[in-house]
Amino acid sequence: MKCSNDTHDLNLFKLLHIVSPTLPVGAFSYSQTLEWWVEQGVVKDESSFIKWLSDFLLLGQFRSDLVFFNQAFTSIKTNDFNHFLEINSLYLSSRETSELRLESIQMGYSLLKLIPEITSLDLKLFPFDNKELGYPLVWVLLSYYCGLNNVTAQKGFLWSWLENIVMVGVKVIPLGQTAGQRILVKMIEILDLNLEKMISINNEDIPITTLPGLAIASSCHETQYTRLFRS
Repeated sequence: MKCSNDTHDLNLFKLLHIVSPTLPVGAFSYSQTLEWWVEQGVVKDESSFIKWLSDFLLLGQFRSDLVFFNQAFTSIKTNDFNHFLEINSLYLSSRETSELRLESIQMGYSLLKLIPEITSLDLKLFPFDNKELGYPLVWVLLSYYCGLNNVTAQKGFLWSWLENIVMVGVKVIPLGQTAGQRILVKMIEILDLNLEKMISINNEDIPITTLPGLAIASSCHETQYTRLFRS
């Protein structure tokens, strides 16, 4: 009797590979404005960090980036690369400061270079020459050609983001490693409560989401006197 599904196991290993914090895309260099909020005293301990993460997740990732992700995945699945590039342009236009835009483009560029190594995919087959691609859009491309379905890919993308930003908070607030693990457990509960509902919403048209607090924080971070992170 066969005790496992080989294809399922392979896809699981591929998912673990691409969500690993050791994937060299430079995510550790960015705080996504958290560093500024810490300097202002808004995020200063475990509970305030969980509140900040929850707001970022529910208002930013779920209602903005994950929607772009879902639409881009559909475009790749149907081989509609013109629409994929349109989604990418709209996504980049939603980055409201230069540092947030540069962050996504740099990480997208780094991840794109890894795709041939991870999937043996020939990127010359795609109309991406000299195109600036946002990180979530490249994540879509990689996850699709790793054989992941849309929902699994979205879960992986969210986990990758969450794990990285929690580790940033552990360093910059600072918090202990045990506190970091408690925060991850709490955020997993929030993900579980909201993910199915938000993925169904993401089947709708792409919204234009503005996050003025994030834009202001990013603008202030660009000129922050002492900083360790690039956003």
